[in-house]
Parts: sequence; C-alpha cells; structure tokens
Amino acid sequence: MPDWITSLNDTFEDCADLTSVTLPDGLVSMKNTFWNCPNLKSIALPDGVTEIGCNTFWNCTRLETATLSKELTLIEENAFHNCSSLVAIAIPDKAETIEYSAFAGCSNLATVSLGRSLKILEHSVFEDCEKIAEITFPASLQEIGNGAFRR
Repeated sequence: MPDWITSLNDTFEDCADLTSVTLPDGLVSMKNTFWNCPNLKSIALPDGVTEIGCNTFWNCTRLETATLSKELTLIEENAFHNCSSLVAIAIPDKAETIEYSAFAGCSNLATVSLGRSLKILEHSVFEDCEKIAEITFPASLQEIGNGAFRR
C-alpha cells in the first residue's frame, strides 16, 4: 500500500484468506479494517496511528500478536473483540481511552500492560478474558466501567 494512505475503513472486511499485511507508514486511523479476517496472524501498526476504530480486528480469531503505535490515544469499541488467539497486549503510554468491549472475548489474553496516561476503561473492556491473572492500573486511571473484567 502507498504511504500516502492515511485512513483504512472497511478495507479488508471478510477476507478469510488474509494472513498478513504491511500497513502504510502514513496511516493515522482505521475502522472495521480487518473485520472478520479469521486467518490474520499478526499486525504491527505504524507509529502514526492515533486511533483504532470500532470493529477493526473484530473476530480475527487467529491474531496472535498486535504491536500498537506509540502515538495511539484511542481504542474504540469492539476493536479486538473475539481475537481469541491474542495472548498479550501493551497499551501505549499516550492512550487515554479504551472503549467498551475492545478486548472482550480474547479468551487467551494473559498479559495486559496499561499505558501510564490511561484515564478510562469503559464497560466490558476485558469481558471473557479469563486468563488475565494480574494487571497494574496506572495512577492516571479515573474510570473503570461496569463488568470491565467480567468472566
């Protein structure tokens, strides 16, 4: 993909055979981009990405690793919903909000590192992530929604 692309919306929806992709360095935002791409195995977001929109990686059931952008400030609802092979996630320090159900159904997610600027964890963010054993909350955290860690 050319580097001048700044946004990807509904781009690879339902691409069942997609296993990998190299994203353009100019990318800033994504929404519904890899919705229901069950064979996508890993993703590395360019450092310019500031937002992961709703449903971006929804139902990417074989996604094992996701390297997030250092500039990321927002993870919208259902962004990684049902990424059942994801085992670890490191939320960057600039991220302030993780919206509802962003990681719900990530049943193998065991390691979560929350960035030091995080203010809001909305409801059901880590619902059904039964393998999370320990999490450290940053001093900046102001709100944890209902059922954020419900099993």
